[in-house]
Amino acid sequence: MAEEVQNTERRILLTAIECINEVGINKVTVRMIAGRADVNVAAVNYYFRSKDRLMEQAMGLALHNMFEDVDEMLATVKDGRVLTARILGFLLWGIEAYPGITRSFLYAPVAGEDNPGPMLPAMQSRVTRLRDRLIELCPNRRQEDLEAGIMAAFSTMMVGCVVPELFGSYTAAGFDDENARERLVAELTNMVVGS
Repeated sequence: MAEEVQNTERRILLTAIECINEVGINKVTVRMIAGRADVNVAAVNYYFRSKDRLMEQAMGLALHNMFEDVDEMLATVKDGRVLTARILGFLLWGIEAYPGITRSFLYAPVAGEDNPGPMLPAMQSRVTRLRDRLIELCPNRRQEDLEAGIMAAFSTMMVGCVVPELFGSYTAAGFDDENARERLVAELTNMVVGS
């Protein structure tokens, strides 16, 4: 019975993530999630008590999954250029694969809401760890240059995510095109660690 409860709860969470990605966090309804998870609305309310709590837990799970991979890269990759390229490539892939989730993460901080949600502190932590790791791995690169490159790279990715139409006609903006994404990662990596 406990395993069935856990499976149902997880299925609802994963379905919520899919729905957020598809229509955005502001347009998701409990009825939509329940229908796609093949449970009734009462079950969703039983497990999560409110839509807000469900959204918080779904976004928390998505954030955990994303940063689990980034944390592993930060801990294991021993070359600054490779580390930068892997993290930027992974994040750009995620922006393309999960655009609704990414925009939902960025909505509160970009809109200037009082509670920016969990994304901003989690991202700040990883960006700081990336900088510190690159200071170790790229001793010939000045800290100021690393920081400027990191700021430029992450700003480029976030603007491209929030307003993809801005660069719509640029061939490098096709995050879904693997070759274009690789070229963009190479350029952004050069900005961070130098050519």
